[in-house]
Amino acid sequence: MLLIALRPAVTCHSLLAQGSAPSNRSGPYRHSVRFARVKMGSRTILALLLLLVANLARTSAFRACATFSLKNARTSFGQCAQGRRPAQTAVRAERRGDVSMRTACKGGSVVALVTPMLGDNSIDYPSLVKLLEWHVKEGTDGAVILGTTGESTMINMDERTKIIKTAVETVKGAFPIIVGTGTIETSKVIELGKHALQHGADATLVITPYYVKPPQRALVKHFTDIADAVDLPMIVYNCPGRTGVDMKPETVAQMSKHARIVGIKDATGDLERVAALRAQCGANFLIYSGEDDSGCDFVRIGGDGVISVTANVAPGPMHNMLTWSKQGKKDDAEKINAMLMPLHKRLFLESNPIPAKKALEIMGKIGKGIRPPLAPLADTHLDALREALVIGKVV
Repeated sequence: MLLIALRPAVTCHSLLAQGSAPSNRSGPYRHSVRFARVKMGSRTILALLLLLVANLARTSAFRACATFSLKNARTSFGQCAQGRRPAQTAVRAERRGDVSMRTACKGGSVVALVTPMLGDNSIDYPSLVKLLEWHVKEGTDGAVILGTTGESTMINMDERTKIIKTAVETVKGAFPIIVGTGTIETSKVIELGKHALQHGADATLVITPYYVKPPQRALVKHFTDIADAVDLPMIVYNCPGRTGVDMKPETVAQMSKHARIVGIKDATGDLERVAALRAQCGANFLIYSGEDDSGCDFVRIGGDGVISVTANVAPGPMHNMLTWSKQGKKDDAEKINAMLMPLHKRLFLESNPIPAKKALEIMGKIGKGIRPPLAPLADTHLDALREALVIGKVV
């Protein structure tokens, strides 16, 4: 409105090119200013007009508004010149740099998500989007992508980038996207963690170094060095059956003092560890189970949730079961758990994620792809898997 009242003599110009501020000749709205002709966007012209008004009004409020608009115009111009959309770039930059933009991990049912693939084993990104949208609708509390269930070791860096970005952009903060970044070498874990941060992840899941069997003091250094280097919340992952090393509760307690180490996925199957971890790590440290068949009891006795394979095929029931177990509604939770128990067991008829991917294929959610050295589920297990899907009321 002020700009309409002012009506300055402007015809596609640049105040800065003239090198001098407009002068007030005989009244606040009488100005004749010469400008150098340059090609400008409408946002830049608006910013310059606001600067002119600020000079007239001599108020800090106008000056601040004009300065912000000018910076915004320059930023947008620079981004457009590089072929990027300003709004998308700004959102991504904020998510990388602003902790408040992250979606916090909170326990509950966190799906250890499969990576959908086509028959030629290429990544099926449209199916990934549909899976994530389904999980949002069903109430899933988080997703671990690019973990063991996601065949992370068979996925290259370009694919990792696109998978993370697809997940973040699909979920839009409905639940946290937790990226698996664990491997043997500490520096490589840091590299993968920074990559996850760059592309908008909310947290990382880092398994203990496998095969090399580091001692407990080396595990402390490994995880704290990663936490120092990567500005993301980290959930450490203890799975002795796959790695050959067991991370003791007292070791986890040392690491829990680090502000970025926020939880553990414990896949030992030892329910007695829940009390030990809670006592040594405190009330705010997240304790997840990695075992679906004992997850209901795990949460009932003090755990926070399950990072779940079963949630791939039964996201709604898993969310309800764990929510009710946490709330002390034991009978309701146990009723769902009994219904899901065949799935808990039979999704491990062969190495994970072979049965889970076949189950989702049967449900019409994904294609047949699975990457070597894994292979499709043996035909001898198909009837048992189908029966579990029927008992679990997911088909």
